[in-house]
Amino acid sequence: MRVAIYPGSFDPITNGHLDIITRGSKVFDKLIVGVLVNIDKVGLFSIEERVELIKRVTSHLPNVEVVSFNGLLVDLARKYDAKVILKGLRAVTDFEYEFQMALTNQTLYEELEKASFTLEGKYSCVMLLSLDGPGLLLSDGTALDITVCQFRLWKLCQDYCRTNHILASKNNNGDIYFLLTADGTQELHELALRIFRDLTGTVLPHRFPRILISCGQPVSDIPELTSSASNASLASALSLLGEYPPYFYEGYLQNQDLITQLQDICSSIYRDYLSSDREKLYVDSASYAAFFKDSLNAASLLRYGTYLLHYLCSRSHIKIHYRKAAYEKLFTSVDSFLSTGSFSEEKVTEALHASVCSLLSPNKPLQLSESRQIAENARKYILSHYQEQISLSQIAEEIGVNSCYLSDIFHKHMGEPYSRYLLRIRMEQAARLLRENPGEKIYKIAERTGFVSSKHFISVFKKYYGTTPAAYTPK
Repeated sequence: MRVAIYPGSFDPITNGHLDIITRGSKVFDKLIVGVLVNIDKVGLFSIEERVELIKRVTSHLPNVEVVSFNGLLVDLARKYDAKVILKGLRAVTDFEYEFQMALTNQTLYEELEKASFTLEGKYSCVMLLSLDGPGLLLSDGTALDITVCQFRLWKLCQDYCRTNHILASKNNNGDIYFLLTADGTQELHELALRIFRDLTGTVLPHRFPRILISCGQPVSDIPELTSSASNASLASALSLLGEYPPYFYEGYLQNQDLITQLQDICSSIYRDYLSSDREKLYVDSASYAAFFKDSLNAASLLRYGTYLLHYLCSRSHIKIHYRKAAYEKLFTSVDSFLSTGSFSEEKVTEALHASVCSLLSPNKPLQLSESRQIAENARKYILSHYQEQISLSQIAEEIGVNSCYLSDIFHKHMGEPYSRYLLRIRMEQAARLLRENPGEKIYKIAERTGFVSSKHFISVFKKYYGTTPAAYTPK
């Protein structure tokens, strides 16, 4: 009998969880849903309520059993003679963490299979698909229209991926990531082109806004997929150079210096936006205009201006009417320049500055209050979940903001980066547990403070406190 375990806190169970359970029940003879008991965490539902709820929604699946556990996952696997750990991936960035967890579990329980972490081809890459939200806004679209289009596109992509056996996920901004595998880099290119043609033909009859596709570099190891995903986003900047999608990482490499300069200027403008520094924003807008001064025309202003606004909006929690006002300001400027035939660098700078300023809330105290509240919500989430393997992207998803935006405002309001704050909380809690439980096993302390292995915990603890956990004595 082929047995698998699907672990989690399930507080509460979601449609995503249920989808994985349903699909897993079709693959394995028996599926054990393991509900984690965490005595240090106050959950929304009790462990009994969570178990009962899962039993109710899975009652139609005869080979699914729901149990609670409070020990190591590998101990639960041994108990049920399970050789497979079933995990859901919400985003490409989850690969790296799950891969590390798999290696740890396989060390503790050698019988666990590695098949779920083996790629079919020798090479893989991440392909990014994004929807032209600005185009929809400028055609009198609303936030709801964008959300509906993103949902419909995601459903179409899911159907396509099921048929073609391709793995896909999406982020909070509605961008969709595909995991492509092949035996060679040329085969990856051909696969990306085929998918682009297929999806373009699929979405056109549904009157979708334009879609853009870009691919990161081919990799041969799963942990490198995170880098491939990041570079897929960089490759999308090739649209500014007049190229047509799909955009490949090789094209980015040929224009790397140019795109790096562009990204640096966009980052500066993003910081100006976060600080609401309109004067500095004008200076950096001038630098951005100078970037394409050799081609000051309507098409260039439209391409570069739209790219800049999309860059800012994808990283910030910006209300939809501010976004629409910014794009309308840009397009009004383009129309004005077309009627006069004047495209001076100064006027282009003013147009860019006015468009970005339209993203700023006129009620600055309210904006700051909102950002401070978001940072506080993130802090509370960390304090409640530091025992778990949490990430910035996960926290951002939980509180409904972009991860880049959360990173910036968390550092601003808390006085230290997210990663440093999380490490400090874990180290302080580890020290407290060592003081209060001198006889506790080190691996237990590691588990209770969010570390996947005692070896990693000991290494981090020694770097932080200058001594090992075993030798730690409070002063």
